[in-house]
Amino acid sequence: MKGRTFEVGEATTTVSPSTQRFSMVAEKVRAGEPLSREDGVFLYEEAPFHALGALAHEVRTAKNGDRAYYVFKRYLNTTNICYAGCKFCSFAAHEKEARAVRMSVHEILDKACAEPVDYDELHIVGGHDPKQTSLEFWLPMIEEMHRRIPHVQLALFTAAEIDYM
Repeated sequence: MKGRTFEVGEATTTVSPSTQRFSMVAEKVRAGEPLSREDGVFLYEEAPFHALGALAHEVRTAKNGDRAYYVFKRYLNTTNICYAGCKFCSFAAHEKEARAVRMSVHEILDKACAEPVDYDELHIVGGHDPKQTSLEFWLPMIEEMHRRIPHVQLALFTAAEIDYM
C-alpha cells in the first residue's frame, strides 16, 4: 500500500500506510466503536508509539479528566524456595542454600498485618516450596488475614503456584 501525498502550502508531505491505518483506528476509538482483532494487532505491532500514547492520554482524559486512580499494593514474598527449575529465574533458592528464606505462618501474618496497614491490596507470592503448598497451610492464615485486615484486597499466588498446589 502506498502512502498518500498531501500538498501543504509549498511543501509536499507523504503519509505512510502505518499513519493512515492509525488514523482510521484512532477515529474508531474516538467514536467509541469496538476495535477488531486486526486493529488490536496493528496497535500492538505497528502503531506509531508516541501517537498511540497520545491517543491513550486523549481517551483517558476524556473519560476521567485530570483524575488518576491507583491501587497502593504491598508485595510479600513468603519464600524463595523453589524446585520448578526455570532457567530464567534468579529468585529461586534450594532449601539448603544460605540465601533460602521460608517465612512461618506467624512471620507472614506479622508482616502482612503490621500496623499501620496503609495499603489497599496485598499480593503474596513465593516459589514452588513443598512446605508452603497445602491448603492446610494457607486457608487458616487467609481467614486470619481477612479478620485482621478486612479492608485489604488479597491477591494471592501466581498461576504457576496454584497449579503446583
